[in-house]
Amino acid sequence: MKNLYLALSLLLLADCACRKTDAQRAKEEREAVDRRLRSSLTLFPYRLVKLSARSRNSPNRPAAVDAVGKVLDETRALPQEAKTPAEVAKVAATYGELLVALIAARESMKDRDEDEFPPLFGLTALALFQLSTYGSEEEHLMLATLFFLLDEADSGDKLPGETEIVLYELSRATPQPEWSPELTLMAQLLRGGSYHAAGAHYAAEEELTSSIALLEASVPEPGHLVTLKDELLVAAHFIRALNRQKLGRDDGVTEDLESILISLRRMGVDNELTWWAEAAVSSRRGNFEASAKALERLASSEYLDATGQAAMREAAASMRATATGIPVLLQARATAILLQALLARAGGVEAVLKSVFGDETAKEILGPVNWLDRTRKQLVLSRPTLPNLGDLKPIEYLKSKLPGQRQVPAGQSSSDAN
Repeated sequence: MKNLYLALSLLLLADCACRKTDAQRAKEEREAVDRRLRSSLTLFPYRLVKLSARSRNSPNRPAAVDAVGKVLDETRALPQEAKTPAEVAKVAATYGELLVALIAARESMKDRDEDEFPPLFGLTALALFQLSTYGSEEEHLMLATLFFLLDEADSGDKLPGETEIVLYELSRATPQPEWSPELTLMAQLLRGGSYHAAGAHYAAEEELTSSIALLEASVPEPGHLVTLKDELLVAAHFIRALNRQKLGRDDGVTEDLESILISLRRMGVDNELTWWAEAAVSSRRGNFEASAKALERLASSEYLDATGQAAMREAAASMRATATGIPVLLQARATAILLQALLARAGGVEAVLKSVFGDETAKEILGPVNWLDRTRKQLVLSRPTLPNLGDLKPIEYLKSKLPGQRQVPAGQSSSDAN
C-alpha cells in the first residue's frame, strides 16, 4: 500500500510539473510572435519603405536607400485608383521596380534601423498626443493605432500580414517614463487586441486583464483619454470576451458580456455593439428568441455591409430553428463586423480624426499613413510568387517579371544583367 501511495504521488507531481501556467503560455506566445515578426516577408518591404521615408532628408542616409527613395517618390505621383490600361501598367511597373530596389538594398540595410532617423511626423504629432516631446516610440504607437483602424474599416481589402504590421509597430512602442497613463493604456489595449487577432490568446488575456484593472482604478479627468473610461472598458471587455471564448472560458465570457451591457446602458448607448451584447447575453441565458430579435435588429443596421447583415439574419434564423446559441463562426467574425459598423456610424477614420483635430491636422496625419498603407498593399499585390526562397536570386527573378524587361538568362549574375 505504501508503494501505491508513493506511485500515485509521483504521478500527481509529474502531472502538475507538465501543466503550464497561463503566465508560461503567455510568455511562449510572445516569443513565438517575436519570431514570426523577425521572419515575416510582409514586414520586410514595409520596414524598408519606412526607413527610406524617414531617412529622406538625413545626411547619414544609407547610400543603398537612394535607389529606393527615387522610386518611392514616383509612387507618390501615382493615381489613387488606376482606371485606364496605361495607368494599371504604370502602377504595376512602378511597384515592381520598387520591390526590386528594396530587395537590392536588403543586404546592406541589415545593420540599419528606422529609429536612427527622425519620425515621419513632427509638430502634427505633438498636437495629436499632447506631449512636450515626440519620438520614435510615440510614432510607432500612433501608426499602430491608425493602421488598426484603417484595416478594420476596410472590409473589402484584406491582405496577408495586416496584424503583423500592427504588432511590429506595437513591439517598438515601448512605454516611456514621460508617457501619460492614457498612452500606456492605449498601447496595452491595442496589444491585447492584436495578440488576440494573431492567435496568442494567453498573452492577449494578460494584456486585456491588466488594461481593465487600470481602467477600473482610474479617475476620469477633463481633457484626458480616461474621460472615456466607460467606452474603453466596453472595448476591453468586448475583445476579452472574444479571446476568452477561444480559451474555452465560458464563465469569463459571460462576465465580460454582462459588464459591456452595464457600461453601455449607463452611458445611454443604443447602437450595434449594444444589440450584439444583448444578443450574446440572451443566448448564454438560454433566451434564444430574445437573442434572435437582437440579431435581427443588428441586421437592419445601415452601417453593416451586406455580408454582415446576411450573417446576422442567418444566425437569427438558425437560433429559432435549432434553439441553440450564436454560431461560433459568427462570434469569431464579430470584431471585424462591429468595428466596421461603428467606424461607419462615426463617418470613417478620417471623419473621426477631423472631429478631434480639425481638417488640416487630420490631412497631415492621414496623408503619409494612407501613402504607406497603399504602398504596402501594392507591394503585396505586385509581389510575384518567388520560388525557393531559401537560396533564390530575387533581383534577377523580379527584373525578368517587370514590364518591358528582358529575361535574365539562368546563371547570369545581377551585375552582368545590369
